[in-house]
Amino acid sequence: MIFEDMSREQLIDALLQKDQVIKKLDHDLKRLELIFNHTKIGIVIGSAEGKTLEYMNPAFAQMHDYTVDELTGKPIKDVFDPNFRAKLPFITEIIHKKGSHSFECLHMRKDGTLFPVLVESIAIYSDDGTVLYRVVNVQDITEQKNLQEQNKLALQKSRDFYQAVLEEFPALLWCSGPDGKCNYFNKGWLQFTGRTIKQELGEGWTEGVHPEDLNKCLKIFHGAIKEHKPFSMEYRLRCDSGDFRWVVDNGTPYTNLDGRFAGYMGVCYDITERKETNKVLSMYQLLSTQARDIVLFIKLDSMIIEANNAALKAYGYTRDELLNKSIYDLRHPDTVQMIKQQMVQAQKQGITFETIYRRKDGSVFPAEVSSKGADINGERVLLSIIRDISKRKRLEDALHRSEILYRTIFEASSTAMAIIEDNGLLSVVNMEFENIFGFTRAETENKLYWKEMIAQEHISEIKIFHRCINLIDSDAAPRGYEFTAINKLGNLINVFATFSLIPGSQRIVASLTDITDRKQSEEALRRATQEKTLILNGISEIVLYYDLDMKILWANRAASIFTGLTQGQLRGRHCYEIFFNSFNVCADCLFINIMSSGKPSNGEIKKIMGRTFFVRGYPVGDQNGVTIGFVFVMTDLTERKQIERALKESESKFRAVYDAVNVGIALVNLGGKIFDINKTFQKMLGYNADELDGMHFKDITHEEDYEQDRQLFNELISGTRKCYQLEKRYRHKNGNIIWVRLNVSVVQDGNGKINNVIGVAEDITQHKLAAEALRISEEKYRLLFHNANDAILLYDIGDYNGSGRFIEVNDVACRVLGYSREKLLTMTPVDINPPCNFNFISNFISIVIQNGFGITETFHVTKTGIKIPVEVNAHLFNLRGANVILAIARDITERKKAEDALSEAKTKANRAERLASLGTLTAGVAHEINQPLNSIKMTADSLLYWHSLNGTLDLNEVVEELNNISNQAERIGSIINRMRVFVRSEHNAQLDYCDLNNAVEGALNMVECQLTAHGVNVKKSLLYPMPPIMADKHKLEEIVINVTINAMQALDTSGKSNKELLISTDYKNNVILEISDNATGVDKSITHKIFEPFFTTKEAGVGMGLGLSIVHSIITSFEGQVYVKENQMGGATFRIEFPVAKPQS
Repeated sequence: MIFEDMSREQLIDALLQKDQVIKKLDHDLKRLELIFNHTKIGIVIGSAEGKTLEYMNPAFAQMHDYTVDELTGKPIKDVFDPNFRAKLPFITEIIHKKGSHSFECLHMRKDGTLFPVLVESIAIYSDDGTVLYRVVNVQDITEQKNLQEQNKLALQKSRDFYQAVLEEFPALLWCSGPDGKCNYFNKGWLQFTGRTIKQELGEGWTEGVHPEDLNKCLKIFHGAIKEHKPFSMEYRLRCDSGDFRWVVDNGTPYTNLDGRFAGYMGVCYDITERKETNKVLSMYQLLSTQARDIVLFIKLDSMIIEANNAALKAYGYTRDELLNKSIYDLRHPDTVQMIKQQMVQAQKQGITFETIYRRKDGSVFPAEVSSKGADINGERVLLSIIRDISKRKRLEDALHRSEILYRTIFEASSTAMAIIEDNGLLSVVNMEFENIFGFTRAETENKLYWKEMIAQEHISEIKIFHRCINLIDSDAAPRGYEFTAINKLGNLINVFATFSLIPGSQRIVASLTDITDRKQSEEALRRATQEKTLILNGISEIVLYYDLDMKILWANRAASIFTGLTQGQLRGRHCYEIFFNSFNVCADCLFINIMSSGKPSNGEIKKIMGRTFFVRGYPVGDQNGVTIGFVFVMTDLTERKQIERALKESESKFRAVYDAVNVGIALVNLGGKIFDINKTFQKMLGYNADELDGMHFKDITHEEDYEQDRQLFNELISGTRKCYQLEKRYRHKNGNIIWVRLNVSVVQDGNGKINNVIGVAEDITQHKLAAEALRISEEKYRLLFHNANDAILLYDIGDYNGSGRFIEVNDVACRVLGYSREKLLTMTPVDINPPCNFNFISNFISIVIQNGFGITETFHVTKTGIKIPVEVNAHLFNLRGANVILAIARDITERKKAEDALSEAKTKANRAERLASLGTLTAGVAHEINQPLNSIKMTADSLLYWHSLNGTLDLNEVVEELNNISNQAERIGSIINRMRVFVRSEHNAQLDYCDLNNAVEGALNMVECQLTAHGVNVKKSLLYPMPPIMADKHKLEEIVINVTINAMQALDTSGKSNKELLISTDYKNNVILEISDNATGVDKSITHKIFEPFFTTKEAGVGMGLGLSIVHSIITSFEGQVYVKENQMGGATFRIEFPVAKPQS
């Protein structure tokens, strides 16, 4: 026996060692028992075959809603999903072969409900390789599955929503694979290029890149792909119109879930305007040195820190001298006490004022100062633009003298004149008014209402007329009315008054006999001398940039406002087209002078659209000094406007998500040091057991999370809490961050004493990464959505009539409409539209549903009731199975104002031309009226004379004479009515059956005297009878009058003594009117534009070039045609053809 060879001492040592080993084993066993009983992971120890549940921890029984005793001895298959049990024999075979196996499946609780679990089964072998038993770890992963599903649904919901919005959003997006082949383009790209997705995929997009930019683009793109780096490049891309526009393309590499390079995502922005803006910046730099106005930058301590060349010239100092001066040094001593207050106001809100400056030589000059605070490199300074107004002061003095002269003329006028307020009160009258009505000024001005001076039977008509007067255009022709007035004595007097509305008010100027446009001219002159204009950052000039072909490349806003054309309409046109209505270069053209000399030049040019400008031109050279264009600065002495433009850009990126990791278990002593840890935790942290043994949990905890964990740990071991849970970060051995959900509780002995602490860590890194990626993704998309320039509204289509409610709106929609987001999400499209638009909304939604998109103009109504004109671009798309409409509403208030202004200008021009024609007719009408008036006077005088002799008249003779008076009065009335119809012929034409011959006769009656006075011999050759045409008889007469007067004016300038005019009518399929003269004819080179508005061959000041344009417009409205040709007499023939009217049914 082994003990027989041992001495007594050796035997005792062996027994003592055995006792120590037994104690160590007992200690380890107890420690494993603690882990076994306190872990939240179910643990089962079973036989090699794994058929019955032999030994398990409480956690396993609790997760199945059993006690340990109830489960002990049960078949292990009873806890598995019945549908999974057939796989158990195969799993057992795998475990025996490989030694372990992990899989996910469903377990069944006591009540039959199923729940997901992660099962890890490990085989324990004997020395001879036989499987002794199996250890099975079972983890309830219900919470993980639910969280994964929630994250998946949330991510999918977010992705669907924002992908749909981005697809419709006006931005150019693309995506490529790792080989650089493009596999996605959004709708914005396709609409911009006008190509299909099939044409663009792969390298098809390169077909739209400008040939000069393609090689550079591909070099940058392919170079970035090799290095997997972001890139940005600018190139020209062909748009759907066929033109090339500059874009900036920003590409960002992205990776898939395993971190491998997956390709590029790119965003393109149209930067054509930015390119043009860069040109403007270079022009602005030129302007800052060449501007006529003084520009000073002033510190808040009043010292001058920068000045332009104009300042040096104006004050007479050198640059160094001026930059050592204070603003106090430059001002006249009488004005320095106001400087401090002016500087305070300037930096707060800006200020414009007039003052007096002093030059170096002591001389002074008056100036207008526009000063405003600005931040430059973090320093607050004042930008002051100073204009020498010496000339303007002289003009103001002249205007003042002009006003005195006007008042003198007003008082000395032989015509009674008065100003009527909008409530009918007479506010100003002249001396002749006192003479006619007998009231003194003290009795009249601001005391009498004009209706008090009108006979009772005319009061109702005058009230109606007064309301109409208040509605007419201030630039309209004077409105006349006959009525009976009452003077101070109560006598009735017959007057003919003309009325004009004072521009910019509801006040009326009334004249008893006639009215001129003096008041309007003076008002226009007053406004013109007071209005100020700005150019580029406050300089009040029109700025135009031309290419070498004299075509406008860029124009500032002042130019657009002045011409009534948009900047896009100005681009590509010549200056002489816009300002002089000509197709030929002007004589002594400033542009030609600068082009030939290559040097700046300037000069004063008059009659540019009725205004006078001081024009300065500068050649613009490239870096080599070669002239590439020209900048022209036009200083309008009467207007100043300001340009504002802002550009906004935004970018979006995508982030990827990472996979989740497993759960770890660790035992920590009361000092916080790890003394036992399982393999999952070791794998999670990247350390082995020996490295972690004795390591404090602080050593693996993220420094930002340690303090919270330490406080909770101290509360736990002090007994103030039994457990705690928190989410914290661990640091992996390689330095990576690991997020875990940590459940910590104490391990007590049988007496309740705390021995150590157990922690169960569930790896939630994947969930954290997914949540953060989702948050970032949503945040970026939300920023894109809410920072768009236009209002964006997303709503379900409801019952297709606009009753569907908004399901999402952006911040712009809330700001423009004045509602909170919560309120808007309870509203429908009907709620933000005028009530009268209900059917319109329903129809528009039906169009969008039918076609998939729609564009319309309508009004949106704000919370305060303000109607805003908008252009709505709507698209139908499917969002999570529901049809919704994405509507982008753009505020077009400014565009509508511009359109109204253009329409108003055209109306004014037409009215002016008609009044010009009326002036031509005036002399003849006066002659026609004088003849019947003389006849009436002679008849009445003879009757009175006979009566004075006490003679007896035969009743029949008296009746005959009275009939003669009545006939002559009717003739006068007919002439006046024809004049009224001509003046008021701006009404919409009412088409009716008309005889062309009658229109010719009526027109000739109106112009017969003028033609005779001008020595024109008129011949008529009218075909009778003529078939009727559909027209307006007054408009037909206007056609004949305009063409006849045009021919008369041509004959006046022809130099011929024998002036002939032939007017003929005929019928050949169409009804034909020809008006021919024997003047010099029409040059064939201009026949194609003779009917264009504002085209004229007359001298300046004679007509506006609208007469034939009006004729062409009227003829076209009657479905007719007009031609001009040379005739056998050497003059021009205007041939007008009308279709024959269809017979009445």
